[in-house]
Amino acid sequence: LTVMGDGPLTLSDLVLSDLEGAVDAGVDGLLLGNTDCNGTIGGTDEIDDCGACGGNNDSCASLSFGEFDNGSVQVLYTTGANVSGFQFDITGGTVSSASGGASEAFDGVQSSETTVLGFSFSGNTISPAENGHLITLDISAVNGSEICFGNATLSDLVDGFSNTLATSTGECFVYNVPVDCAGVQGGDAFLDCNGGCFSGGYLSWVA
Repeated sequence: LTVMGDGPLTLSDLVLSDLEGAVDAGVDGLLLGNTDCNGTIGGTDEIDDCGACGGNNDSCASLSFGEFDNGSVQVLYTTGANVSGFQFDITGGTVSSASGGASEAFDGVQSSETTVLGFSFSGNTISPAENGHLITLDISAVNGSEICFGNATLSDLVDGFSNTLATSTGECFVYNVPVDCAGVQGGDAFLDCNGGCFSGGYLSWVA
């Protein structure tokens, strides 16, 4: 017996009949058991994180920002698939470099000021992970800018064929790098005892 939907299934007022007439089966309210997402009584299939019944979280992926430190930010990935490639845009700032993390398995990592992509000429893949470190970006932006993902896509590799995964992205973050007394982000200039901004070449108290 198979039904659609999940939850307990009961028999109520079941009547059996033969050639001689009807007989009450006496099973009013008998609990047959729970059904899984496929409607199978006693089945164990569940909806995975991708919304697939009986899936292994391998038909979708997500990207999010991790630790941000002085202009560098980690990009994290979550998927149950073997990743054969990725591509995403960055808005709100300028990407100056992209490297490290699991992307080191790829020999085709490239970046422009707005776009980052990675793939393998030799067919290497990146293993499934939950909040795994995919790559680190060096970004420049005006303090207070909102840095976001755009047009994110990850793909898998199954039996030699690449398939696009349904890819979602996490929240943006606000870019904020400390500035020195000269207004330089991450600079090393400091105020001397006379209140002058010293950047290594001059002290205001020197006559």
